[in-house]
Amino acid sequence: MRFDQREVQQKVFSCLADGREVYRKVLIKEVVALFNLPEGELTDTRPDSLLNRLMSNVGSAITKLLNDGDLTLSEGKKLSLTRLKTIVVDEAKIEQFVLTAFARADGYVKEELLSRAERYFKTQKTETLSDDQALVDELQNVLNKLTASGVLRYCAGKYSPATANQPLTPIGACINDVRRTGDVENGLIKAINVLGGEFFEVYSVQLLKEYFRLCGYRVLKARVTGGSNDNGIDGILSVKSPLGFLENIYIQCKVRKSAEVTLNEVRQFAGAFYGEKATKGIFMTNNVYHPDAQEFFNKVKSNIIGIDKHKLVDLAKDCSVGVRVEDGKLVLDEAVFLNAPKSRR
Repeated sequence: MRFDQREVQQKVFSCLADGREVYRKVLIKEVVALFNLPEGELTDTRPDSLLNRLMSNVGSAITKLLNDGDLTLSEGKKLSLTRLKTIVVDEAKIEQFVLTAFARADGYVKEELLSRAERYFKTQKTETLSDDQALVDELQNVLNKLTASGVLRYCAGKYSPATANQPLTPIGACINDVRRTGDVENGLIKAINVLGGEFFEVYSVQLLKEYFRLCGYRVLKARVTGGSNDNGIDGILSVKSPLGFLENIYIQCKVRKSAEVTLNEVRQFAGAFYGEKATKGIFMTNNVYHPDAQEFFNKVKSNIIGIDKHKLVDLAKDCSVGVRVEDGKLVLDEAVFLNAPKSRR
């Protein structure tokens, strides 16, 4: 039995037609149920069974619809129909899109860049017009901002990089903005957002390693453990105090562009921490903690502490990790950020 891909797609649309948002596994299960397979087929788990072939077809259809922009995947990993949504246009994301686009081309007229942005943000896939206009307005605001700050130049109806050797990438723009504005706090947090979770794990371990070294500890081990099977632990430090006390410190790292770190996330780290019988735990984020999460830290501060974006910036300055002095003022350290591997997460 063969499954028509168009029929599979239509059943995907019908499952989401009421504006629902569902997880991928749930959607596959619901679509499969619409095919009314014989009861005997539903219990056949062989690799070449009709059930497995149908599930594979549904999964392929969902992937294609996502790639085509007909489905949207939320930050919570739920799927929904793009046409029933209103795309929220975020200035920071548009700026990153623009900088990435100019890193790959010498220049664009505004209409060409807008067309690329519409495909990227999928506003042309929605039934509402408000997000289309919002994208036009915010794109122009970003272009004006980058032109005024000297990142782009506008000539003969075309936008192009202001200088040929400028690192016109999102992270390069962060470095340049800090040099221009002197706002190293905002620049550091933004740079971590750009580079993502894997970078932040490596950066946090290096930052804490330098902190303990400067405090007179001997660092015996400093490694990143993050990955799909990290059991909630992203890094481990083993340090010995000047008096000879040994500390095994477990680290968790969360990159958050807007949302606070929740109490549940902190509790999950605490569970992993206590399960590993470590002596100390440090939860790192480039944002802030929910008040309930902060209260939890206050109760267990002898064992686990939380470092939010404010403490993170202070540590970076004190330890000179990710920041350095240039012409008497603090700037981002290019060696730390420009050569950082891109996050796969």
